[in-house]
Amino acid sequence: MLFKTPITLPADPTLALQAGTKQYIDAGDATKQPLDSDLTTIAGLTATTDNFMVAASSAWASRTPTQAKASLAIVESDVSGLTTDLAAKAPLDSPTFTRTATFVKTVNTPVTLTDASTVAIDANLGNTFRLTMTSGVGSTRALGNPTNSTDGQMILVEVIQDVTGSRLLTYGTNYAFGSLVTSPVLTTTGSKTDFLGFMYNSTAGKWRCMAFAPGY
Repeated sequence: MLFKTPITLPADPTLALQAGTKQYIDAGDATKQPLDSDLTTIAGLTATTDNFMVAASSAWASRTPTQAKASLAIVESDVSGLTTDLAAKAPLDSPTFTRTATFVKTVNTPVTLTDASTVAIDANLGNTFRLTMTSGVGSTRALGNPTNSTDGQMILVEVIQDVTGSRLLTYGTNYAFGSLVTSPVLTTTGSKTDFLGFMYNSTAGKWRCMAFAPGY
């Protein structure tokens, strides 16, 4: 179509079919956010509950809390005062208490000893031991020297005769008996129980007998 007369475009078009001048369009563009690849990437991320938006490998990405925590690699020293506070706590494994410790109740579960001509005791397994003698009627058993002994440790050994009874007990070279208690002799009656208490002294290298309670 050939126009023989000039076409006048409105400075501010208001109708749907009216054309706009370049000046009008440029003025409108100046009020808009320029195209940005980072914004385009961010707009394409899925809004997931509790996720974080982070820069990963020089690009924007959505990360779960677990992924964000792994990326942060937080250590104790990153949290104010945490290292100092933890240093004042006792570990769960072999804790050492430097002041008074109060307990409502402590339970020493008896460690079952194996009946044998020489009865083995591992002091690292507990403080209370139970031996039931069921074989070798009329025989003599030897209470072996405890292994893994700790200075100041106290152990209680419960010795039970079965219904036949009649067994005796001797003691390893690392047991010591003072003048008041000399090599306790077991009650040999069937189904009776004796208790032996010892405390270890590392300087002497001996388990010193503190108590003997026979005939229960």
